[in-house]
Amino acid sequence: MRHPQKKCKYFCENDQVMICSKCIVADHKGHRISDMSDNKNIKVFQRRAQILKKKIDASSGETEIFSEELQEIED
Repeated sequence: MRHPQKKCKYFCENDQVMICSKCIVADHKGHRISDMSDNKNIKVFQRRAQILKKKIDASSGETEIFSEELQEIED
């Protein structure tokens, strides 16, 4: 988020980030922008966030397993 003090009520579909009204014109011109005040868009965004969290958790678990295996090999 480029302007943490501003309320970001838009979502740039191209860059997958929350943005403020100034950033629409400055950095995301021509991008697909969603207004997060629309309840449907909020649900889509929340679902994407849940999927990303699950992927992060899965990756973290795999990393831990690989670290343990590496430790066993080194010992």
